[in-house]
Amino acid sequence: MKKVVRILGMCALVALAFTSCKKTNTNSTMTFKASITQPESNDRTWVTQRSNLAWSMGDTILVFDANTVNKDFTVSSLNGTGNDLDQEAIFVVEDEKVGFLADIETPKTYSAFYPHASFNAGDNTVSMTIPATQKWDFENGHGGSFTTNTYPMFGVNDAANHFEFRSHAGILQFNFACETDRIVRVKEIIITADDPLVGTMVYNYKYPVDSVYSPTADVYRVTETANTVNLKCFDSNNDYVELSQPDEYGTLLHKRFEFALLRGALANGFHVTVIGDKNNPSNFAEMMYNQTLLDEDVPASIDNQNVNNTIEAEKITNMMNRFLPAYGPGEGDGFVH
Repeated sequence: MKKVVRILGMCALVALAFTSCKKTNTNSTMTFKASITQPESNDRTWVTQRSNLAWSMGDTILVFDANTVNKDFTVSSLNGTGNDLDQEAIFVVEDEKVGFLADIETPKTYSAFYPHASFNAGDNTVSMTIPATQKWDFENGHGGSFTTNTYPMFGVNDAANHFEFRSHAGILQFNFACETDRIVRVKEIIITADDPLVGTMVYNYKYPVDSVYSPTADVYRVTETANTVNLKCFDSNNDYVELSQPDEYGTLLHKRFEFALLRGALANGFHVTVIGDKNNPSNFAEMMYNQTLLDEDVPASIDNQNVNNTIEAEKITNMMNRFLPAYGPGEGDGFVH
């Protein structure tokens, strides 16, 4: 991230469109689908890499009726091709769960939460945790995002028989590459701040039903917070993530690295450390491990520039492109000059 810049006004909402077979016997089945509307830029004319929110096999949502009765539903299959890969999930529902969703055509009857939602019957609250240790996702063309079960969302059914999922979390994005004739691999990225970065978000189970969504509403509390978040970066071969370098035409595709964070995180700035290894290809055998590739303080704002790094709900804060290891003072693009 160098000149600290904001990008992508993200409105990550998820539509769960339901199609059911109306049957009354205990062997009834029905299906419903989940699709994701992708983030779009609201203040820039370009995006270095497409940031997709997508479903994965095994993803589970927890659905509540008005009386706190709840059932979980797990993705059965995925649809989508190209840039829309895995952005539509299909849930197959059988037996008693079909009856549970009998009123799905009545708006604001059900609320839903993702991921790993935990219900507390003592105070009728639902908890979802943004983890302090997150993982780089290398699968299915999603490389760069965090893996599944990281970004908390909630939704309510509407008159169109679908759930519209929203979130009070946001995303921090880095974009890294390396110089020509270098081998650079990223092992982990660590961000620290004086204020909480992640934690457990606790909602009333009826929140999406009883309220109209607002990205700034104080409708939840946060417990078990952490001021340090670690993004573990491994590819499909369990190796460090190797950065791209310019090809013979100077074309370069930066690798992106994303964190899910609490709304309001980074309001007072933060520190970023990138650990990995680097080498000249001709001296590959001399590559050292666990080198510090980047170690910088990033301010909350920059004088005379319209920059604010505070994480906002449903938005991506993009720290822009830069090379690793960082250039020396006065050279290249840094977060801060």
